[in-house]
Amino acid sequence: MGALAAKYLFLVGLYAFVVWVVREVVVGLREAAGAPRRERKPGARARGARLVVGNREVALPGRGELVIGRGPESDLRVADAFASSRHCVVAGDGRRWWVRDLGSRNGTKVNGEAVVERELRDGDRLEVGGTTIVFRAGA
Repeated sequence: MGALAAKYLFLVGLYAFVVWVVREVVVGLREAAGAPRRERKPGARARGARLVVGNREVALPGRGELVIGRGPESDLRVADAFASSRHCVVAGDGRRWWVRDLGSRNGTKVNGEAVVERELRDGDRLEVGGTTIVFRAGA
C-alpha cells in the first residue's frame, strides 16, 4: 500500500507542476503579445490594489510594474492626447505602491501636485494628461 500511495502523491505533484508551468507560459505569451491585462467588471468585488479609470477597474499585479500611457506598449492605455505614449509607471512590492513619471511631456500629478516619484495612498488621484485615475489600496 505504501508504494501505491507514493505513486499517487508523485502523480498529484506532477499534475500540480504541469498546471503551474502551463499557467506561467500562457501569462507570458499574453504579456509578450501585448494583450491588455484583464480588467475587473464594474461591481465585482476587488481584493488587491487597483486603479479606477472612469467606470472601469484595473487590478494591479501583486508585485511589479504597470505602465500607463496612450501607446500600444503601455499596460494601461488611456485615450488622451495630453498623455505620453509611456507616461508613468505604478510599481509595488506587495505592501506599498508608488507612481513614477517616465519623463512625460505634461508631467504626472498626484492630488493636483506635480510629482517625479511618490508613494501612493488609498484614494490618491493620479492625473495623466487630462485623465484622472484613482488608486485603491484594496482589502
